[in-house]
Amino acid sequence: MRYLRELGEYYVVKQILDLIRNSKVSHLPPGDDAVALRLGNQFVVVNIDTLVARYCMLPGMTFYDLGWRIVTASASDLASKLAQPKIFLVSISIPGTTSLEEVLDFTKGAIDASRYYGAELCGGDTNESNDVVVSAVGIGLTDIEPPPRSGLRPGDVIAVTGTFGYTGLVFKAYYSGVKLDRLPRKFIERTYRPRARVDIVPLLREIRSYLTASSDSSDGLVRTLHNLAEASGVSIVLDRLPTDTEVAEICAQFGFSLEEVVLYGGEEFELVLGIRSSNVDEVVKRFHSMGTELLVVGKAIEGKGAVYLKSGSEVKKLPLSGWEYFRK
Repeated sequence: MRYLRELGEYYVVKQILDLIRNSKVSHLPPGDDAVALRLGNQFVVVNIDTLVARYCMLPGMTFYDLGWRIVTASASDLASKLAQPKIFLVSISIPGTTSLEEVLDFTKGAIDASRYYGAELCGGDTNESNDVVVSAVGIGLTDIEPPPRSGLRPGDVIAVTGTFGYTGLVFKAYYSGVKLDRLPRKFIERTYRPRARVDIVPLLREIRSYLTASSDSSDGLVRTLHNLAEASGVSIVLDRLPTDTEVAEICAQFGFSLEEVVLYGGEEFELVLGIRSSNVDEVVKRFHSMGTELLVVGKAIEGKGAVYLKSGSEVKKLPLSGWEYFRK
């Protein structure tokens, strides 16, 4: 008998996907950020996300924050498929010692996040458990074909919709014993109340013909790039770290590895896009004309699912490390 702690989450997910690999109902393949059902001229896009509070609730984080966070996780996956969120459902499994006020705060956070993304919280479920476990189902609509993870081709440009390292640095600081009040307030705010990039969905729809692939990045940048590369049958070379000087300075202050924080931090909810190389200048221009950031960080090359980082003349393969459920 094989135990999950010996296998890790990603191996388990692959085994599950093998059982549903032949499913043809969804327009997107099993294992993508969401599923998509074509109804007339629309695609109904649906996803589900789950969080275990003891792994993600940092000091000072409230049940309201947890409600906001789980809806944001779902909204981010919908955004990566160019879908406007319409409905969210949430479930919460909790010990009987949890207060009613905490459950209602969780619900209020989920309601406010849903409305922030232009949707409504319409229901859910409750159950009892030893841990606090929350889930969200997001349902969105798009009249544009959702971009898959699997569309990258050699030569395509890889771009991200913002800088990385804020949330990764907060979690690194916490697990390293650094008091979080020593970090800039905006780092804490971006971690406790993250924002999914639903705001750029209209722009992404306008440039859909230039996009070859798209994915949410909340599993961490390297993990996301690996998922895209593996699904597309290519490899990816990064030629820059998508971060800023403030993240770099704080990493240096505490002796943290900037690469680790940026590449493996996770929970940042930016989108990773594949763009046809002939169109990348136009796409960057469109983003900048709207006052929105888009960072070109690398390209797809011939290969079989590897991710590399190029620094000067040095090119190194990036390992698939970082957080993984079942392996602690």
